[in-house]
Amino acid sequence: MKIISKNMLKYFSLIIIVPNILFGLIFYFHIYTIKIQESKDFASNYLTHEAQYFNHVLGLAVGDLRSIRSSINDNHSKEYFNFKLRNLLIDKNRYHGIYLYNSVGDYLGGSDTFNYTLSSEVNKDYGFHESLKRKKTVGSVVLSNQFRGKNYIKINTPILNSDGKPKYVLVGLLKYQFIEDLGMAVNDESSFKLLQSDNKIIYETSNKIKYNNQEFKSFKLEELNWKIAMKPRKVSTSEIINFIIPFQTTFFFFTLVLFISYCMFRYRDESNNYKELINSQKLELIGQLAAGTAHEIRNPLTGIKGLVSLISEKHKDDLEDQFYIKVIQDEITRINEIVSEFMILGKPTAEITNTYNLNDILKEVEPVVRSESYLKSIDYVHSCYNDILPINCSKDHLKQIILNLSKNAIDAMDHGGLLTITSSKDNNYVYLKIIDNGCGIDEEIIQKLFQPFFTTKDTGTGLGLIVCRRLIESYGGSIVFDSIIHEGTTVTVKLPIAK
Repeated sequence: MKIISKNMLKYFSLIIIVPNILFGLIFYFHIYTIKIQESKDFASNYLTHEAQYFNHVLGLAVGDLRSIRSSINDNHSKEYFNFKLRNLLIDKNRYHGIYLYNSVGDYLGGSDTFNYTLSSEVNKDYGFHESLKRKKTVGSVVLSNQFRGKNYIKINTPILNSDGKPKYVLVGLLKYQFIEDLGMAVNDESSFKLLQSDNKIIYETSNKIKYNNQEFKSFKLEELNWKIAMKPRKVSTSEIINFIIPFQTTFFFFTLVLFISYCMFRYRDESNNYKELINSQKLELIGQLAAGTAHEIRNPLTGIKGLVSLISEKHKDDLEDQFYIKVIQDEITRINEIVSEFMILGKPTAEITNTYNLNDILKEVEPVVRSESYLKSIDYVHSCYNDILPINCSKDHLKQIILNLSKNAIDAMDHGGLLTITSSKDNNYVYLKIIDNGCGIDEEIIQKLFQPFFTTKDTGTGLGLIVCRRLIESYGGSIVFDSIIHEGTTVTVKLPIAK
């Protein structure tokens, strides 16, 4: 027997594979976007902080040089300039030195005794010529080993004569180390650069990447025509995957639980459907047998019953013969009832229906139910709804249903009890309830009540409840059993109100 559907692989894909792929992709790109933005925010914050630091350091240096140039006078010797600049040097930790040149690059003096001559280098220096040309302070960087084997930042401040023409250039040599310290603070996956106005690189981190305005975040410095730029670090695929693995795993197990729950529900549903199919096939087989043989059984049965009646009249004075004849008649009646139930199962629909008041039908069967209750010392209570309860049905069939369910309730009370029949309605349905306080029915037995030939009675056929449910469902209704062991059972029949 194959309970699990052949389409289970399709449901596995819909519940587990597809949602996990979609969740993984959506979550991956979501985290990727967040990480990229975090990297950009870090670069932007870092640049803002470092630009403030650069502006502060360069602002102090430019201020120092502007202060020093105001004390420089014409027609002094080199010794005077050396002495003057040594005394004016403010922060030796910030500078390599401060030096003075004329407009053609001749060395005139400096803050230390080191004979630093740039006559050949100055002619090639961008910052020196640019300061003379623009008559403003211009910075440049010399990346060489000419000055004590170190690189340095050169700030060129022109000194103008009375005619406003550059006569001298005051050069301050800032230590290069503070820029390198800033670069070391950048992580290995980012790129940091300090550039001149012409985009010539003053400094860059070791992971050299081609400068591109679209890739780098840049920030222009205030004092000099320089800018600092930083490329946000690259977000790696492995980093994102490692981040989403715990979430993806959790989601996978969540969908797996859903799939297992679905399989269990599907198994139970298909199992019930399979049982319903088996029962339906049984009923169909019974119906086919009933349709083909019921009349053939009833015809000879009628003849037998007539002959038994004649024999009974002939031997009415013989008590022993009467006993056996009574047994035969009872069994013939039982056979006739079974054939009648077969006939009902064999019919695809109920008989022609009309609109009846349920309360009227209950009143008609009340004497029969009350007499059977009296025989077993059972109290009977009939509570009718105080209004018309219109339903479409066959009166004989509904009587059969009420009597069948009432008889079952009476049989459940072996030592007396109370049988209650009530009727009610709501906006759409009429309700008939048959209540007893007998032995009750176990839940496992309730699940089997409508299986063909299942019975708990020694003389039962196992077809009575099936016939009742078939008739009720043919009217568009339903039947439900609620029972508590040793407390009793309530059978609820729900039928649609006739329009």
